[in-house]
Amino acid sequence: MGLIDRYIYAVTRRLPEKQREDIAKELRGLIEDMLAQREGNAQTGDADIEAVLTELGEPSALAAKYSGKPRHLIGPELFELYIIVLKIALAASVFGILVAMAVHYAVTPPQYIGEVFSNIFDAIFSGLMEAFAWVTIVFALIEHFSVDINAAKRKRARWKPSDLPEIPVKGALIKPSGPIVGIIFIAIFFILINFAPGLFSVYFSKAGASPIPVFSLSVLKSYMLLINIWFAVAIFKEIMKLVCGRYNISFAVANVLLGSISFVLAMIIFSNFQIWNWNIASYLERIYGNSLSGSYNVSQIMTIAAKAFLGVIIFSYAVDMISTVAKAIRYNAPDFKRMMGMGK
Repeated sequence: MGLIDRYIYAVTRRLPEKQREDIAKELRGLIEDMLAQREGNAQTGDADIEAVLTELGEPSALAAKYSGKPRHLIGPELFELYIIVLKIALAASVFGILVAMAVHYAVTPPQYIGEVFSNIFDAIFSGLMEAFAWVTIVFALIEHFSVDINAAKRKRARWKPSDLPEIPVKGALIKPSGPIVGIIFIAIFFILINFAPGLFSVYFSKAGASPIPVFSLSVLKSYMLLINIWFAVAIFKEIMKLVCGRYNISFAVANVLLGSISFVLAMIIFSNFQIWNWNIASYLERIYGNSLSGSYNVSQIMTIAAKAFLGVIIFSYAVDMISTVAKAIRYNAPDFKRMMGMGK
């Protein structure tokens, strides 16, 4: 009966949560009826169960029939998740753009009100197009390259019940809320850094002191392609968490590879300390005068802060990769032993 449970889980996990329980009961009843018709009063064996599940077909195909929504833009296994992530990314983009434009015009009031609406419309349109393109590209890449997700797709002509994955233990599951929040924040920062990098500024309470950007905007612009790739890889990682839904060996390997790419990009970008606006030091001394320069070496403080930022990046990537690998090994010990040649 474990094979039946695995089959039902593989079908219902692709359906909306509110429908899963009812469809699970319906599907279990259907399987029991098919087994009864096949064997009559004889005892049901494993071969009978495999034959019935093979007749029902691949779980993703059956789930598509239950949902009543045949879609093929990304693929039936990923389309529902693609729509969810796309909605999140688009909403986060609009929110980020509106915040950026509101702060921009609060600091620098426009001369003409028509200019405000025109600029906001252009920024929102560009942001939505970029968000749509990046999310679609990421899902297309996952659909094409993900071995774990598309293993059944490549075996579609010879699918059999033994291909069903085990039902994961509770601790191995990745809660969707974490990746969703990650996607929202990444999308917002992506929009801000592309459309309003000046918002990342030091703001002063002293009268007459205008904000000064944290970044050297000219240097930041030269790294913009790498920065956008960095954001894309980060979104890719969060979407992989949503798609996989649990810690396993394949996910751990993909996470380490993506994390390594993201780490290298971050090092290339932020190891160049010229990306920071070193004029902040002279600006602070100009505002606060000798009282500041006599107490602090502002340039030295900025150097320490830049190095500390690199340290935080290194630490966060190390913790993420080690934690992911440890959980994958912990919750998939038999698979790991087989992979390492330590067991059958």
